Amino acid sequence: MRKNLITFLLLSLLPITLMAQFSPKTTPIKTQWTDQVDKNNPLPEYPRPQLVRADWMNLNGYWEFKSGAAGDAVPVNQTLGEQIVVPFAPEATLSGIVKHYERVWYRKLVTIPSNWTGKRILIHFGAIDWESEVYVNGVSMGIHKGGYDEVTYDITDQIVGTGPQEIIVRVFDPTRDYGQPRGKQTTAPGGIMYTCVTGIWQTVWLEPVAQQNIGSIKITPDIDNDVLKLTVNTENATGLTVKAFAKDASVQVGEITGNANTELSIHIPNAKLWSPENPFLYDLDIKLMNGNTVVDSVSSYFGMRKIALVRESPTPQIYLNNKPIYMMGPLDQGFWPDGIYTAPTDEALRFDIEAEKALGFNMVRKHIKVEPQRWYYWADKLGILVWQDMPSPNSYDAPSGMAIDKPQFDLELTRMINTHLNSPSIVSWVIFNEWQAEFESPRHTLMVRALDPTRLINQGSGHERSEEQCDILDGHYYAPPKCPTSTTSAVVCGEYGGIGYPIANHLWSTAGNFYGNVSSAEALIQRYTDFSERLLMFKKTNGMSAAVYTEITDVEIEVNGFLTYDRMYKVNPAIIKAINEKVINETVTSSADVSPTSDKEPQTWKYTTSAPTVSWYTASFDDSAWASATGGFGTRVDGSGNQIGTLWNTSNIWIRKTFTLGNLTPLQLKNLRLSVFHDENASIYINGVLAATLTGYTTDYIPVEISQAAKNALVMNGTNTIAISCRQTTGGQFIDAGLSYMVLSGDEQRTKGAVTAYNDCELAGTATRIDPGDYNLAKLQALGITDNSISSLKIAEGYKVLVYDGDNFTGTSLEMTETANCLTATNWNDKITSLKVVPNGVPGLGGVYTVQNRNSNLNMEVYGGTTVIANGANIVQNTPAQTANQQFIFTHLGNGVYKIMAVHSLKQVSVNDKQVADSANVQQWLDSESDNQQFILVNAGDGFYKLIAKYSGRVVDVLASGVAARANIQAAVNNNQTSAMWKLNPTTISTAADGLLCQMYNGMSFENMAGTTKHAKVDFDWALGAADPVLKVDKTSIRWTGQIVPKYSEKYTFYITSDNGRRLWIDNQLIIDKWISDWDIEYSGSITLEAGKKYDIKVEYFEEVGGANIRLRWSSPSQVKQIIPQTYFYSNSLPAVELILPSTSNSYSENETVALKAVASNPLGNIVRVEFYDGSTLLGADTEAPYEFAWQNMVKGAHVVKAVLVCDNSMTIPSANVNVEITEPAGLNELQETGFDIYPNPVSDILIISSAKAQTSYCIYNATGQLQLTGQTINGTVDLSQLPKGIYTIRLNGLHAGKLLMKK
Repeated sequence: MRKNLITFLLLSLLPITLMAQFSPKTTPIKTQWTDQVDKNNPLPEYPRPQLVRADWMNLNGYWEFKSGAAGDAVPVNQTLGEQIVVPFAPEATLSGIVKHYERVWYRKLVTIPSNWTGKRILIHFGAIDWESEVYVNGVSMGIHKGGYDEVTYDITDQIVGTGPQEIIVRVFDPTRDYGQPRGKQTTAPGGIMYTCVTGIWQTVWLEPVAQQNIGSIKITPDIDNDVLKLTVNTENATGLTVKAFAKDASVQVGEITGNANTELSIHIPNAKLWSPENPFLYDLDIKLMNGNTVVDSVSSYFGMRKIALVRESPTPQIYLNNKPIYMMGPLDQGFWPDGIYTAPTDEALRFDIEAEKALGFNMVRKHIKVEPQRWYYWADKLGILVWQDMPSPNSYDAPSGMAIDKPQFDLELTRMINTHLNSPSIVSWVIFNEWQAEFESPRHTLMVRALDPTRLINQGSGHERSEEQCDILDGHYYAPPKCPTSTTSAVVCGEYGGIGYPIANHLWSTAGNFYGNVSSAEALIQRYTDFSERLLMFKKTNGMSAAVYTEITDVEIEVNGFLTYDRMYKVNPAIIKAINEKVINETVTSSADVSPTSDKEPQTWKYTTSAPTVSWYTASFDDSAWASATGGFGTRVDGSGNQIGTLWNTSNIWIRKTFTLGNLTPLQLKNLRLSVFHDENASIYINGVLAATLTGYTTDYIPVEISQAAKNALVMNGTNTIAISCRQTTGGQFIDAGLSYMVLSGDEQRTKGAVTAYNDCELAGTATRIDPGDYNLAKLQALGITDNSISSLKIAEGYKVLVYDGDNFTGTSLEMTETANCLTATNWNDKITSLKVVPNGVPGLGGVYTVQNRNSNLNMEVYGGTTVIANGANIVQNTPAQTANQQFIFTHLGNGVYKIMAVHSLKQVSVNDKQVADSANVQQWLDSESDNQQFILVNAGDGFYKLIAKYSGRVVDVLASGVAARANIQAAVNNNQTSAMWKLNPTTISTAADGLLCQMYNGMSFENMAGTTKHAKVDFDWALGAADPVLKVDKTSIRWTGQIVPKYSEKYTFYITSDNGRRLWIDNQLIIDKWISDWDIEYSGSITLEAGKKYDIKVEYFEEVGGANIRLRWSSPSQVKQIIPQTYFYSNSLPAVELILPSTSNSYSENETVALKAVASNPLGNIVRVEFYDGSTLLGADTEAPYEFAWQNMVKGAHVVKAVLVCDNSMTIPSANVNVEITEPAGLNELQETGFDIYPNPVSDILIISSAKAQTSYCIYNATGQLQLTGQTINGTVDLSQLPKGIYTIRLNGLHAGKLLMKK
């Protein structure tokens, strides 16, 4: 509503004649947002997300405009001749001007809302480039110099009356004719310099504030101490205090009260850390108080994040949140074809960061430009690390001898840091770029360190000069990346790449070619892959910490972006993402130059320029007559003009050499590739088999795949021959080659999982791991799998694959349960467009079991005993015992997938940290509903099963196939080993006292469930810590429930001492109710209880701040006062069934009806039915409580009767067995004694009695002998519709003998 009102006010102030004259100019290319810009209200979003006030007025939109000249009079009360759409600079299409002026004027009439009376009125300009002077009603508010920082004036005293107020802005921007910071702006665009902007280029807005108000805030996270440091700045702090509240969504997690202009510390318990993977932001509400009165308030946000340089040997490393991180990002220059320096919409501003994330980057270098504050908000919100450059003066095209305005540079550098100090995404300040206007670098490094000691400092990107006080040594290299070396700074490649790929109809003008252009997306991907593999080697050899690729988008004539200038992807972002994530997350585990290239190590080749015989490329060819020389061969020279390798300047050359190959592992052989520099066409053979055919030319060494046939021809642990022919037609020429392999930490994991897809037959080519799930084409592409490219599939045991030749699981389909070495056999080669990976286990195994290992005969066990409930307790094997920590509940989730819960702790069996690697420990953890807590059960024969981790395909195995007690149980590769086979032995859950069920919540009113466990008793002192790792330190609540059984029949008194609030219910009676924030006071309540009887108990507790403890005691005339021990508590936390009729050792005659009755519960789900068994024979079942069955026609002899609970997750829980003896009837047959029969039985409503008498009296008794119904039969029937469900005895005419009937 406010936005619409403001728009109306602004439009009402603009002369109608000016509105009619507006005509937007054209641009060479548009973005998708160009036509979405609302010229009346562009960029309507609040421009300052980390200091938000509710009341404000956006002044973007139409302003009067004219060009100016030095010495112009201020145009007070004058209508200017043109109009411009602010905040777009006049050079931008969206401004409506599309022309550069050195001097300009702006004018606007604004009416101040009447409800702002009594407030101070501030006017803000996000940025004005470069020198500006603001006038309000003809009065100058001041002169500001600086094109990248906010301009703010208090205009309250210049406001006249209540009508329109005149705002005029004068701007002077010398661009390249002065030594001020300007970045890549120039008045003569070309090369790597772009169109400049003049004047207002960020949002303009008015804001009412109190007489005493919050001017700024400074936020500094300290994750090591779980503290947020906060300073609230105000000009006049007399009599004022600050209150600040940190929130996780709606839950308050910390607060502080203190003085303004003073650093305060807010405790943030169990802080959620900000990172690119999890960019969690806390909300921050700040109030400026005068006593109990709120004077001013703002809202903000913060991220708990730490960046640091750890000086490891030999090369220092960059750490994020105390863990090493490799940063991979693009150069982002922030130019737009329609808005130049200003994004057309907030959505467009956000899009660039979303694109960087979609491409798999975790960092971005904001290149010699400072963006509006909303750009940093989106970086914070979406999660990307930012290297922030200081815009450089004298950028590249400065006139010779142009002096730098050094004080102005220092001033704008200080403003940049202070303005953006609170943004968690910014992790590095880059002071200078290359040699542009660099001066007094050591002083500036110390200056920045003093302004912000929490971030990394890059003294000069591209300097490649290391100094002690500098955190980062940064080199620029085009086109392939290189890496500097240092023992004092982290080493990075601050710029590389720049691969040009012009796209027709998406060009600003002609396409430049600076670092080499390609003509296809495939060529761009191939070159980028090559560059990325070099980065991986630099991580290993140089300890490289980061790399920056040039660049994210095209900019004017530069065409080296992953996106065009109008923001269209040139390549599938999923493919680039997969490459980038490999660089970020993986390391080189093994690498070797099997046959080095000559640029790495001089290599001797045999060669000839005369055509040899046809067998020249075979291993047996005699090349003794050929000349010997050092590679490579061609006309290349070094920077000093010296010949590189051996001169070759004829049309053709043939070269050969031998190399020795060791015994490569399968992965090393798979990753073996050629490295070739060829100019021009070349054919390469290994041991006489064609390995590669290359056309065209390269300007550097490139990786080349070796044909599978050539790999098959390699001789392990023997001598091999490589032979190459190269033909030259024009221009320069060169040939050299080598062989090498590089194995990454993720290579093994990419071939081990549920399913691995290969783009060649015989499980060859590029391997991509596919986890369980549904994958349409877009999701396959996100994994790097293009449409119709799968040629073979490796399917692990326990899974099946459904493939489709249409997108979104349409078209022809095929189900596959076994590995397909080549899909040609089923006519599916290169036809898969979408697929589903589905677990394929054994269903119907839900239940309670002890789990016995086939190899050792020992049972699975949570190590440490039945009292160990901690997260992370290891699962081991141990001597079989019927203890609760050896009992596990298997819950079927579908498709043969199960969750496995430890009975004693209610925690799930989990693979630690969702590790894919072998030897990851199997442990117990709170239920997280994640795949590492789900297992596929596969039949291993003879009653044994494999437990396969759903997310990884690893089996649950005993470490080293050990047979010793307490050997760890871990995840391992499925090699069909017996130590990974387990028998599920059904067992009965113990009904012994086991403590209370504990439910834990973040929030003091049970708002956010954090976890469930069991506690033996309520006796805790957590001091200043959290009650459980899943809980925050403060503002939490806990509820304990279950049953309590007293030892004596008498009046009991219960006592609670706690910090803070507490409530206690016994038998649903509230006997202690002190839900208040006091502490260490004992409260009590009394109730009379009966010995041996189970009573419901519920304890509730909340903790506010500070200390935390609670203790529950009891006493009675016979019971000394004590902490109530576990032996009196029953948690009722697990499915259970008890056969209460018949009682054990009962004897019945053959002609009797035996009443079977059970009670059952399932806290983990629903009850499907209760079944009744005589041994293994199913007698019958009941689906509703009370669960009953009338057993008739028994066979004489001993019987073992039980009830079985069937739950909705296919779990079955048996009761304890009851022994029943069936004997011959004594004397007359029972039917003769009763003299009647009844039917139907069981009965729903009307019971029919077959008797000699048409009308008889009847009595119906329940199972405990209490009379329930009596009367006379009517026409031989009895209406039982009002009788509750159950088992009864019916007697006629007062006879003692009767019949058992069941009422449904």
